[in-house]
Amino acid sequence: MKSSQWSSREVSHVVKIENVPSSITDRQISMAFRIYGPIVDIQNRSAANETAIVIFEQEPHALCAVKRTNRSIFYGRQIKTIYRKSVKTGRICSNFRRGQCQLGADCKSLHQLPDGSFAAKTPNSDSKSIVKEPSNNVNTETFQCFECEKSISQAVGVRCRSCQCDSQAPMYCVSCDMYIHSSCKAMQKHVREYQIVSEQSFCSECDETRPNVWCTQCKALYCSQCDVKAHQFKGTRQHDRKCLHIEKVENEKKLRYIETTPKIALSSESESEIESEMETAPVKVKEAKKSDTMDETIASKKRKIDTKSHSSRNSATISEGSTHSLVKRIEAYRVSIDSTPMHLSTSLNSFERLLAHDCAERLGLQHQSIGEGLDRHIIISK
Repeated sequence: MKSSQWSSREVSHVVKIENVPSSITDRQISMAFRIYGPIVDIQNRSAANETAIVIFEQEPHALCAVKRTNRSIFYGRQIKTIYRKSVKTGRICSNFRRGQCQLGADCKSLHQLPDGSFAAKTPNSDSKSIVKEPSNNVNTETFQCFECEKSISQAVGVRCRSCQCDSQAPMYCVSCDMYIHSSCKAMQKHVREYQIVSEQSFCSECDETRPNVWCTQCKALYCSQCDVKAHQFKGTRQHDRKCLHIEKVENEKKLRYIETTPKIALSSESESEIESEMETAPVKVKEAKKSDTMDETIASKKRKIDTKSHSSRNSATISEGSTHSLVKRIEAYRVSIDSTPMHLSTSLNSFERLLAHDCAERLGLQHQSIGEGLDRHIIISK
C-alpha cells in the first residue's frame, strides 16, 4: 500500500522501533515484522537517531508485535518497541505543503487527500473570518534571513544581538549564521539566540511537550527527555545541540475586574441633621466591674508565680545532684577546716572546668583560673 493511502487514514497503528542499526534496510524490517500482521508502510527511517516506524493495519497486530519484540535482539542490538495510536484530524498539513513538516507519520494532520491530490488553498475571505489566538511561546509570523533575504525554511532561526545593538536584531538562517560567524575570531564571540520560527510548537519525537533543544545535525526539535533518548547512543552523542530561547509574550487580552466599593445605605435625611444628632447624643461610660478587676489581679499573680518557678528551674546548676568525683572533692573541701586554697589539676577538660566553677559558685566559694598555656588551672578558696 502506498504512503498516499495510509496518510489519509483517520487512525493509524504505529510501532516505533528504537536502537535500529543504521545498516538495516526497510526490506529487512518488513520481513521481521510482517509475521505479526499486514504492514501498511515503513516511515521515518532516521540513521542519525537509529529509529524506524512500522505502520500496521490493525491494532491487535501492532500490540502483538510490541509484546514479542520489545527488548529483543535485532541484528545484534537490543531494540525497544513502542505502540502509538496516531489519530488524523482530517485537515491538510500546511507545513507539508510548504515542504517544512518534519513529523512524517506522526503528524496529526493529513499530508494528502484520499484521492492522492492536494487540497486547494482556502480563499482569503475564509482565512480572515477564522480568528486564531496567538500562542505565548511560538511566533506565527514569517521570518526572513537578514543575509540571503530568503524565508527561513528550517524550524529554527538564529538571532544575533551583537551584530546590531538594538531591539530589532537581525535573524539568520542556520547556514548563513555558520558562514558569517565562523569567518573571524571576533564574530565567533557574538552571543546568539536560537528561536523557533515555524508553526511547529511541539517536540518532533513525542509531539506532546514544548521543545527546548535544537539539534543542528538531526535538524529536529526535542524536549529535554526526548533529547536524552535520541542522543544516548554512541553515534549521536557528539551532535551539536543548541538551547532554544523562547520569548514570552504577554497576552494583551487581560481580564479587567471592577474594584468593589463599600455599600452605603442611603436615606432621605440630610447630613446636617445626622451630625447634630451625633453631637447631642450622650455618651455612656461603662463602669468597670469589680469582679473583672479581681480576676485580672489573680491572673497577674499567677503569672508572676509561674515566671518565678520557671526562673528557679532555669537557675538549677549542673553540679547540683552530680556524683562526679570533682564535685565531691569540692564539697568535702567546703566542710573541712582547712583554709589553704585548693589547686585543681591542669589536665581537666572543658566540662570538668565548667563543673568546678559551677560547684564553687553554688557553694559560695571563691574560684578563679590562673596561669598560661598548659599550666593554666583553677584555684578554689574560702
